[in-house]
Amino acid sequence: LEEVCGPLLRLRYVRLNSTEAEDLVETFQNNDCDSATIWSSGPAIVAIFTKNIFTAEACRVVGRQFNAPGSIVSSTSPRLSSLLFERPLAHWPTARFGPHCTCLIIKPHAIADKKAGAIIAHIEDKLSSSLKLTAASLVKLERSSAHEFLEAYQSVLPDYQAHLTQLSTGAALVLEIHGPNAVQFLRDLCGPYDVDFARELRPDSIRAKFGENDAVHNAVHCTDLSTDGAIESQFFFSLCAGQLPPP
Repeated sequence: LEEVCGPLLRLRYVRLNSTEAEDLVETFQNNDCDSATIWSSGPAIVAIFTKNIFTAEACRVVGRQFNAPGSIVSSTSPRLSSLLFERPLAHWPTARFGPHCTCLIIKPHAIADKKAGAIIAHIEDKLSSSLKLTAASLVKLERSSAHEFLEAYQSVLPDYQAHLTQLSTGAALVLEIHGPNAVQFLRDLCGPYDVDFARELRPDSIRAKFGENDAVHNAVHCTDLSTDGAIESQFFFSLCAGQLPPP
């Protein structure tokens, strides 16, 4: 989808009530393709892309990927942005914040390179039935917030200032995954922190497949310790929930 519509500008994981779903359906260009009942039946991912348009080809690509033709609809109505992105993220509290959650950050360089969708698809391919994506949001961290988040890693991260700059240089996509052994699962899936090591030791890992040639641009950050999953989730989906990229 990013290849057709450009890099992500905004993204949220939401759970709409029946009234919000009805308001959402009214903004669609083809109102008959999805009902409000479907949109209020569970969580949904909503996004705005650089080109801000879904083409026929984009819908075919999504239909092939998710085996659900018609599950993606488009709207250019200002009401859509108002409904879904001007309310605080806490309005749709899907994050778990519990002991069995972990966080993944798709870094700004990977967002700019239109790798977010491929990384998410790679994760979905590996998820077991006991692990679920429970929250997602595109954030733009101020440098001070990035430092607050990375401070615990300062003594172990070479080139700490470069890591700080990368995390605060543009939009980053944060995901919460919940389930048994979620932290270890995601650490294994991300692979070694250094991209060269990842390519040698774990060639199918996220960093090996999507990282660049240094540890700063290794595509993703993931929770390191099992005790930190809830802390990192709380940081992004509660404390920093308002730090959205500009429209």
